[in-house]
Amino acid sequence: MVFVAFSFFGMTVGMFVGASSQPMVASILPPVIALISGYIAFVGGKNVPVKTRLLMPGGLVLMLVMLQLATWYMKLYTMSPGES
Repeated sequence: MVFVAFSFFGMTVGMFVGASSQPMVASILPPVIALISGYIAFVGGKNVPVKTRLLMPGGLVLMLVMLQLATWYMKLYTMSPGES
């Protein structure tokens, strides 16, 4: 469940970043999201069972991978055919 939540979060943010044509969104949004998710993982990691706490690093890595893949996909999707 942890992996699903983090991967959908990363995919959603990546799609917004990739679909945006504003460079400010691509440069500001990912660090803000990383800061917020890191804080949530830190605070949420204190009061959870040990099994779930061990899954947090994998969930964060999966979130970053999904963020990158979704950004790449949406950039390709929104490009005009002449751009590469």
